[in-house]
Amino acid sequence: MPILIQDLNFSYQLHTPFERVALRDVNLEIPSGALVAFVGHTGSGKSTLVQHMNGLLKPTSGKIQVDDIIIEPKKKQDLKPLRKRVGLVFQYPEYQLFEETVLKDVMFGPRNFGHSEEEAKALAEEALRTVELDERFWSRSPFDLSGGQMRRVAIAGVLASRPDVLIVDEPTAGLDPDGRQKMLRLFARLHAESGMTLLLITHDMDQVLEYTERVVVMADGRVAFDGTPLELFAQETLVEQFRLDLPHVLSLTWALADRLGRERPLLRTEAEAADWIIALKEGRP
Repeated sequence: MPILIQDLNFSYQLHTPFERVALRDVNLEIPSGALVAFVGHTGSGKSTLVQHMNGLLKPTSGKIQVDDIIIEPKKKQDLKPLRKRVGLVFQYPEYQLFEETVLKDVMFGPRNFGHSEEEAKALAEEALRTVELDERFWSRSPFDLSGGQMRRVAIAGVLASRPDVLIVDEPTAGLDPDGRQKMLRLFARLHAESGMTLLLITHDMDQVLEYTERVVVMADGRVAFDGTPLELFAQETLVEQFRLDLPHVLSLTWALADRLGRERPLLRTEAEAADWIIALKEGRP
């Protein structure tokens, strides 16, 4: 489901002494099935931007078009169909859990969108299998689960409505390294198998490099960069300007390449970095 953003501006607390401009002249086109990372420091506008994509916020000026749904300032419309098609998983989504059992919590979304009890149950069970939460947990309270399991329940609650677009805000925040990798592999699999549009907000440049196809850098409410991760990280001045961390794979291999007088390799994964280092050791080009 394509997303088109044209001349988007947004201010919080408009026409008050506390007015703050959050987005300035944002123009973006996101094709159906894309996997895009949004990065930038706190206050850059990335979370504000994605909240416009499912109608949680409405533009001060400009417009957003999600497939055939157009959102404009002061336009009165029912945004429920949009929110069914564009799922938003907030940072620490487990804080949104509230039902007495895991299954009932995941059923809430489909019921809210008009599905029968039987349909909602089937959709919830399918979503829980998708996030690989074992059936023995479904009848338990979500608050009896581990942090990683609770996050899977919250994500299943969004997936149960079968969105065409999934937006996830810092999905690995607070998880241990193993939990982070499992969560990222889950999203990569969802994108690959379903073809849904996946938008990832993150501060982790390793995630951006390994898992995404395109990165949008937000700075001062504007789109400051839009391209591939390797295009971004290959430009040292941009990385410094936006105060981004260099992914560990590139930091290690580029330091080694510079020391040996070699061309810096454009690698994305730890496995590629390991192969490159072994090739160096063996004297292969």
